[in-house]
Amino acid sequence: MVQSASANASKLQESPTNALRDLDSIKSIYVEGYGCTANKFDLEIMLAHLISAGYRLTDVPRSADIVLINTCGVKKPTEDRIIERIRRLSRLHKPLIIAGCLPKINFKAIVKAAPDFSAILDPRSIDNILSAAKSAEAGKKNRIFFRREPIAKLSEPKIRLNPHIEIISIAEGCAGACAFCCVRFARGRLSSYPKALIAERIRQAVSEGVREIWLTSQDSGAYGVDGGTNLAELLRECSGVGGKFLCRVGMMNPDHIAKILP
Repeated sequence: MVQSASANASKLQESPTNALRDLDSIKSIYVEGYGCTANKFDLEIMLAHLISAGYRLTDVPRSADIVLINTCGVKKPTEDRIIERIRRLSRLHKPLIIAGCLPKINFKAIVKAAPDFSAILDPRSIDNILSAAKSAEAGKKNRIFFRREPIAKLSEPKIRLNPHIEIISIAEGCAGACAFCCVRFARGRLSSYPKALIAERIRQAVSEGVREIWLTSQDSGAYGVDGGTNLAELLRECSGVGGKFLCRVGMMNPDHIAKILP
């Protein structure tokens, strides 16, 4: 956003009338993000698509052309708060895009809270954010972007919400079927990303000055059980990346991690 602001300032100096016309044509998006580190990773991908396409971010929802909320629904109290927030945002009568985990957890509650929503995306459809934004911009309603199979998120463009921290999703979904948990509905079955690709993302981030890596997924302890590897082997690969950096691993259940703890 800093680069875009500088470019716009240059245009104003060179040709004030044309520059103001260009600024008026740029659509603004107000964004709210909730939930875990994996949800932040998804938001970073969506923001990269939007900013690369020329959209600008605004902190004022009432002045935005489009409103985007990346939701969480990990527990019922959280779900209730997010639904109320969706209801309030819908009262702005702005094109509203709803992403994140909640669409696959309680779709009916979302529709009830915001019946005139512009678009809904599930976590496996975040690469469709530009299509959703263009659709919202055109005034279309109730577009749904759901996908059964996971996408290659590590190949997607991404910006860093914190310039010093690189968030890397190591897997999507869950290997369990716990009756009390909604992750399997929101994110689907486990799909682990290749160790070499994760290590390469770390290598690139460290070369760009990042000093902290967050490895995340819905259950990091289950990493690799769908592909003949495990978290210990992944961490060994990551440790082979040159440079000085801290690697943090988040969100894991004890059942899988206990088998590889030694």
